[in-house]
Amino acid sequence: YKRQSLISLSNFVNFIVSDKNFSVAVCNVNSLVAADKSSEFNKILNSFDFRVADGMPLVWYLRLRKCKQERLNGAKIFHNVIKTGIDKNLTHYFLGSSDDVLTKMKINLYKKYPQIIIDGEFVGDYNGMVEHFDNKGD
Repeated sequence: YKRQSLISLSNFVNFIVSDKNFSVAVCNVNSLVAADKSSEFNKILNSFDFRVADGMPLVWYLRLRKCKQERLNGAKIFHNVIKTGIDKNLTHYFLGSSDDVLTKMKINLYKKYPQIIIDGEFVGDYNGMVEHFDNKGD
């Protein structure tokens, strides 16, 4: 695949629900300022396949640079991935900061999307999730 700087919501969702694994960073102004101040954080952001501008100030900036980019905020992406996942009979797995947050999110998702298939969740940090998946196949 080819990295693209400008993409529509529907194309983006189709990319990330494909058979390939893509990494996505939804970036607001604060994350871009942090990346400007920290070369380590900048390196992390640049490692993602997609870096999505979240927030109108970033869309306005892109428009000033003559880029017509649709605003792809985290909520739009999330809900469109869920809808597309239902249409394609895909499962969803969630990483959360606490059991309470994940429980409330799942309750709300089941209310809004009764056909959603939630395959599981993990509470904790990313490294713990990687270890969890590495051991899941054993």
